[in-house]
Amino acid sequence: AVSLDPNSLGLKLAHGLVLRMARRNDESLAVLQAAAQTPLAKELVADSVAADYWAKSMPGDALAVVQGLPSSFTPHVRVPLLAAAYARAGQADRGRELLNSYAVDPNTAWWYYLALAHLALHKNEEAISDLQKAYEQRYEDVIWLGVDPTLDELRANPRFTVLLERIRQVTK
Repeated sequence: AVSLDPNSLGLKLAHGLVLRMARRNDESLAVLQAAAQTPLAKELVADSVAADYWAKSMPGDALAVVQGLPSSFTPHVRVPLLAAAYARAGQADRGRELLNSYAVDPNTAWWYYLALAHLALHKNEEAISDLQKAYEQRYEDVIWLGVDPTLDELRANPRFTVLLERIRQVTK
């Protein structure tokens, strides 16, 4: 698709995301960084770029990317992502404090990002609860639960396994 429409930002972002899910982080970073030529594009790739850096054990670089998001960026993404970035960069107290100060509105929360924050803070049960809420609200990112490397430490948890099975049943 990218070869047919090489200027499509959406296709470049999708390409980078698929590479990240395939654990091809260097290639994903190359695609996403090449796509991030405008402020808007940088904002749109920040979460995937941060996840690529986390996978490469580069939490400081991930934190810098997330800190680069403007304060006006969607708080439902920015706050949990920043809390996760702080926690992964060895600043768990700061991440916890930020997440605790965030007022979660069940109608507008981006549960997938809250799960990433809880996971980074070693609150796995809360992360799974967040992912269940994402599933119940038909949040689009649940399609990645079975392959998202960021969620690897949840794979042995029986609650996570049940959630994956529920998703599989719906998609059959």
